[in-house]
Amino acid sequence: MKNVNLLKAAIVALLLIPAISSAADRVGDFSLLDQDGYHHSMSWYDDHKMIALLVQANDSQAAADALPAFDALKAKYDGQGVEFMMINPMGKHNRSAVQAKAAVYAVDIPILMDDARVISEALGIERAGEVLLYNPRSFMVEYRGSVAASEKAIQEILAGEDVSVASVATSGPVISYAATAVPSYIADIAPILADNCATCHREGGIAPFAMDSHTMVQGWSPMIREVLMTKRMPPGQIDGHIGEFINDRLITDEEVRNVIAWADAGAPKDGDTDPLTELTWSTSKWSLSDKPDLVLKVPSQQVPATGVLAVQRCCGED
Repeated sequence: MKNVNLLKAAIVALLLIPAISSAADRVGDFSLLDQDGYHHSMSWYDDHKMIALLVQANDSQAAADALPAFDALKAKYDGQGVEFMMINPMGKHNRSAVQAKAAVYAVDIPILMDDARVISEALGIERAGEVLLYNPRSFMVEYRGSVAASEKAIQEILAGEDVSVASVATSGPVISYAATAVPSYIADIAPILADNCATCHREGGIAPFAMDSHTMVQGWSPMIREVLMTKRMPPGQIDGHIGEFINDRLITDEEVRNVIAWADAGAPKDGDTDPLTELTWSTSKWSLSDKPDLVLKVPSQQVPATGVLAVQRCCGED
């Protein structure tokens, strides 16, 4: 069975080589929570021509100065296929402070919080107060620059034309990112996958493929990148800003950055060992404890290919 999985991984790797090589040019789909904790997935807006993003930072006068003109664009183009949002690339985990600033702004525009700063770096955000026009179908940035110059780009995109001036210099504060070396598969990546992913992504597990070797995870690395960018994984969609949950499987911002940087680099392997091949799993019937507090037995039933399934009595206590 492991040989079959290795063959599948090799095939997937070949099919996804273009996705790896073009990751620097194509941002891809992504999801972020706003200052109030609401989830925004860019692919949900694929019925729009573009998403306009104003780069916001609490201490940026350039962002505050750009906001009235940005809000005026929203009033003019919001019903014409343009979705307006702000994005905070600062990674300060200061949701409450951004909420307070949003109240001062007094505009109905969500502020996407990029705590891990992965999305902002992928988008190529360089300065506070700049505007990006992002295509939610191609997942490409079609314009970046000042609010004033963005209106012409908006009109051209709405008209189905190419953007004549795709980049305009702005003078807001520079947004910088820490240089990230390609993480080590053995020291950095495999432990993250082993601790947070492989319990489900294993032979006989509930997830769709087994993370049981470097070959497998390299083949699936573009998908791993995508599900982290869109917050589909880790599972549960737990908001790390709210309370604490047992077994929440949240991974840190640094871990997210490391896995994505590793995937963008082609998911390389270093060293002569493979920690994922050394993982072992309990053969116990119950994975979380010796025995659950309550076991409910569900009677077997036939599910027809079509039609309506009659309501049946669910369970009996064991």
